[in-house]
Amino acid sequence: MTYTINRTIPDADIDAAERRTREALAEHGFGVLTAVSLVVV
Repeated sequence: MTYTINRTIPDADIDAAERRTREALAEHGFGVLTAVSLVVV
């Protein structure tokens, strides 16, 4: 059983995908409340 939705966004790096996601949420009155930064030490 899978609990994720996987999508490939062609021609977009992670920064562009994040920006597009935030813009799409804002168009509908939503936003990102918390951002988690994962750093491997």
